Amino acid sequence: MIMDEAALHRIVGSPDVMRKQREHLIELAHLPNVTIQVISNNDGVTCAYGKAFTILTPSGNGNGSPVVYLEDIRNARYVRDRDEVAQYVLTFDHLRACALNDSKSLALIKGMNK
Repeated sequence: MIMDEAALHRIVGSPDVMRKQREHLIELAHLPNVTIQVISNNDGVTCAYGKAFTILTPSGNGNGSPVVYLEDIRNARYVRDRDEVAQYVLTFDHLRACALNDSKSLALIKGMNK
């Protein structure tokens, strides 16, 4: 997962709720199949600013192609067109390269809970 640092600062609920949300992220980051990277506020606007998307990749024997899941206030859709999916994969790779690595991201999140 790649997330914007601003989301960690946005107040949702009480300080206790915010702390518990960060603790949950810390727990998830320790799972072997989870990587959390944070895009620092210092890096400014990213290529996907404000546009959340999920790339769904089939597991197993390699059959099937990735699909992109998009959601907004009124609906959700799946993108299956290979060229369009490839653009999202490229965007994700760019975001991953711009974000803090997983250990620095985890340190940032832990530092907010002190």
